[in-house]
Amino acid sequence: IQLGNIKPIYELALFKNKYLKKGSEKYYLQNAFGFKGLSNVFSAQYKYNGSSTTVFIAGPFSIKKRNNLIKNYKNFLIKEGAKQESNHTSIPDLTILNYDRSIETIFSIKQFAVGVHEADDKKLGIKLSNILNKTIKRNLTVKW
Repeated sequence: IQLGNIKPIYELALFKNKYLKKGSEKYYLQNAFGFKGLSNVFSAQYKYNGSSTTVFIAGPFSIKKRNNLIKNYKNFLIKEGAKQESNHTSIPDLTILNYDRSIETIFSIKQFAVGVHEADDKKLGIKLSNILNKTIKRNLTVKW
């Protein structure tokens, strides 16, 4: 039985690339990763060099709400003990946080807040942020 045309969830389609671990996608209506303000979040696992790491996309939001979310998530992690690390990447607004021996990144693409959750180290966090940045920008131009 076919119930009509089934289209993919747009935000999940933005993750598609060769690193995506099939079936790893999740949706958080609210309070993603223990942060009360992180809502409407899709996450997935990217497998890179033998390591599986969570990537995420939150939104779409207004630019003001997106910017506030990024600022508040960063401040929440710093309050919890994270240390901000230097950013020498091609992503201008990338925030890199060392939190409890793992790396969190967060940055913006259009109306979305995106990032990497609990990467094993800074090098991996930056690499996956760059992959995610290119992937989402490419996939935003695709008609799904």
